[in-house]
Amino acid sequence: MTRENSEQIIDVCRMLDGVPLAIELAAARIRILSVQQILHRLDDRFRLLATDGHDLPARQRSMRGALEWSHDLLSEAEQILLRRLSVFSTWSLEMAEEVCSHSGLEREDVLDLHCSLVDKSLIVVDNEIDGTVHYRLPDTVRAYAAERLAEAGEEDGLWERCLRESVCWLENMAAVVGGSLPWADRLRYLRRLDHHRENATRLLDWVKHRGRAEEGIRLCLALRPYWFIRELFTDGTAHLQQLLATDPERQSRPVRARGLAVYAELCLDVEGAQEAENAALDALELARACGDPTARAISLCALATMAARTGDNPAAYGYGHQALRAAKEIDDPFTEVTSLDVLARVAKRRGENEAAEQLLNTSISIGESIGDQWCVARSLNRLGVLSTERGDLDAATRQLDKALRIFTELGVAPETARCTAAVGYLELARRDIPGARRHFSGCLRISVASGRRGGVARALEALAALAVAEEQPDRAASLAGVAAALRQRLDQPSDHAARLLGQVKEVLPPEAADKAWEAWRNLPVDQVVEKALSFPTGTATAWETPPSAQLSPPSPDMPPADAQPPASELSSSLLSEAPSALTPREREIAALVGDGLTNRQIADRLIISQATAARHIANIFRKLLFTSRTQLAEWARRHGLGS
Repeated sequence: MTRENSEQIIDVCRMLDGVPLAIELAAARIRILSVQQILHRLDDRFRLLATDGHDLPARQRSMRGALEWSHDLLSEAEQILLRRLSVFSTWSLEMAEEVCSHSGLEREDVLDLHCSLVDKSLIVVDNEIDGTVHYRLPDTVRAYAAERLAEAGEEDGLWERCLRESVCWLENMAAVVGGSLPWADRLRYLRRLDHHRENATRLLDWVKHRGRAEEGIRLCLALRPYWFIRELFTDGTAHLQQLLATDPERQSRPVRARGLAVYAELCLDVEGAQEAENAALDALELARACGDPTARAISLCALATMAARTGDNPAAYGYGHQALRAAKEIDDPFTEVTSLDVLARVAKRRGENEAAEQLLNTSISIGESIGDQWCVARSLNRLGVLSTERGDLDAATRQLDKALRIFTELGVAPETARCTAAVGYLELARRDIPGARRHFSGCLRISVASGRRGGVARALEALAALAVAEEQPDRAASLAGVAAALRQRLDQPSDHAARLLGQVKEVLPPEAADKAWEAWRNLPVDQVVEKALSFPTGTATAWETPPSAQLSPPSPDMPPADAQPPASELSSSLLSEAPSALTPREREIAALVGDGLTNRQIADRLIISQATAARHIANIFRKLLFTSRTQLAEWARRHGLGS
């Protein structure tokens, strides 16, 4: 094991679910293959996981032999259920009863058969979601069961049943979430979708492979709110792009129009403004032709968002008002709030801050009336920025604190990054340079981890503003130059970087400023990030000293630094509530990590598999934005979890 291959070794063991025989057979291949090659060949695992050891029983010479031996010991009914369960990545007992009970398998028999397969370790307990236990097949068992399903001639029929059930469930869920619903119930739906995300992906892949575009688009439409909350724009764009290109003439016009409209919303950050505009205009034309008001509202909202991102304020204003009226007509709060957000951005750019605040407060009222705290938090974040800019730092603290709590509870990294940047600007307004550094750096790290180039650009602009405050004009210009390049590639120009360059040119000769602007633009992003997070030493400004020690008083329009509680309290107050973002099982596991237990020890203590323990810890990392066990252990001890 080396530093270079250790993560790949972990991936191999996870893919093999910690099964000792499978790991031994994989390790035997290290004589002729690298770890990376073994990992890549696990798709053909039954060929890879075999040995010629003639001194071993047949069932121990290969994973296939072991599985065939186990399979032959099952009753016929157990064999039927096992192969049918291969369509799921994870499932509940109720799902197994709905999809698997037919043609030789009675619904009332599924419970006992299921228990028997759990006892035989062919099914393992996966997780408990809102009081419902979920299960899964180890990957190798699932691959074998899928082969048996195909051999039995049941593959297409079973996937059809799974598709019908999934479309029905997701569309019903979308209808419920689209109306008034308590926040706790919304969170339950969200966490259930998180857990079933791989199920949805596998089903969409099957639909695309079978040319069933209509059903696939309906699945995507039902997943629209989820994809936006989780900012899964790349996934949604890829699915819809393929589905919309599959037999367009066989798709009903309303479904296709809505699919094009949602694709336009999603692809703006992935394919760029031109692709988004083309799709939105096609959707709008088709919506008008077939008289579908939903597609019309979404396409108008997509056009408004695209125009706002590209700086076309008049178009954003016009489309935004049309989208707002259309959304109200069909009672679509999601599209209504998005339209209000666009109009607030346009108002702010026009210098109409009071109008922007009124629009954002309207958006908050809508979110609170239907129980959607995500919509509330997004608007609070923008209000916090406005409050910071007008010098009302008390209001900004309250608004950003609440927004950050909600985003953390949701575990949405990009929104958390935006809010963290807003807190950084609040720290900058307070003249707290170390606090601003900390929050802007956190914003960059979160954005890089989430893979959002727009978020990276935003974080680099924030760090450039910090460099201006720290009297580092060369660094400020270099950071702003990279941010502008990233936005240019996304067809999303911003005048923020240009304003920063203008500030730099006030202290540097134009030639020197332009040279610094270009200095980092051709570097790989990872090198830019490294430079951005490496702060020069010995450059502290007077802002880093307490106000009482400054020789000159703050500007009259800048409140004294001690007039408000430190913005860093946002982080500490946020952490005090963070345990609520975890499930009871996750808090239990976090406590054991805090006690220094390994995955094996946690698995033994809780009577679960090591793979399940590892998955819980990965979920905790995602929710709390941690990257190491050390961070988690420290957090658990700080919150009194563990002994």
